[in-house]
Amino acid sequence: MTYHIPAPPNRNGITELVPPGESGLRWMSLKRIQLGSPGDRIEFSTGKDEVGLDLLVGSYRIALAGPWGECEYEAVRRIQGPLGSGPNITYIPRSTQATLTCLEGPLHAVMAGAESRQDFTPRQIDSTTSSPESFGSGNMQRLVYPALNLEIDADRLVMGETHVPSGHWSSFPPHKHDEDCPPESVSEEIYHFHIEPSFGVGVQLLWTAETDSEPGLNEAFLLHTGDTVVIPRGYHPNAVAPGCQMVTVWAYAGDRRTWGKWVVDPQFNQLLAQTEKETDSKAG
Repeated sequence: MTYHIPAPPNRNGITELVPPGESGLRWMSLKRIQLGSPGDRIEFSTGKDEVGLDLLVGSYRIALAGPWGECEYEAVRRIQGPLGSGPNITYIPRSTQATLTCLEGPLHAVMAGAESRQDFTPRQIDSTTSSPESFGSGNMQRLVYPALNLEIDADRLVMGETHVPSGHWSSFPPHKHDEDCPPESVSEEIYHFHIEPSFGVGVQLLWTAETDSEPGLNEAFLLHTGDTVVIPRGYHPNAVAPGCQMVTVWAYAGDRRTWGKWVVDPQFNQLLAQTEKETDSKAG
């Protein structure tokens, strides 16, 4: 199975990054949208999927029409890259026709889809409606924007961004969400990475123990901007190189729509608890 999808060449239009059913996924897919100049336009239909469209660079106007009616939104990310600003995500329900027009190019966005069983209405989520949460400490500290969260009506899809400072780890301590064993709940996930400067690098780890029904995973991937990683199961921490910064666009979905229903690798949990205890002791 392929879990790491290197960034494809730049081209105008929609590029399929993760097709439905790829690498053990049951519900999710991912596409990239690129438009070069103001006035460039694409049309698409969501079909059976609900969709989260996350703008990374540029600005667009999107006109939507579906069983719920019609509406129009504008989304803007004027800076050179996404670092320093929160996500700008358009939630688009299933059975919707969309026309997206570039207002300021080049435009780069990613579109996560999850098979939906219900009809909802579109929403626009930007930095005025999505507040960051600080996770971790030391070189594990990062800002998490759970933009398309449980307060917004959707069937399966949860989507947001994690902004990782220079040399820091994210999704750490390592956690997973691949078993229905409370407090853990099954959710598959896709990561898409934007790293600055453009030549910067990161690393993604993916591992899990072997079971009676599935082989174990023991993977490590070198990340560049525009890369994608599929996470059907397992622990999945990542890091960005010193001198670089990274935005991880994450989207996940399960049979039940959840957020935070994961478990931490018990060995790392114990190690970090001991480290914090020793640090507190020295500080005292």
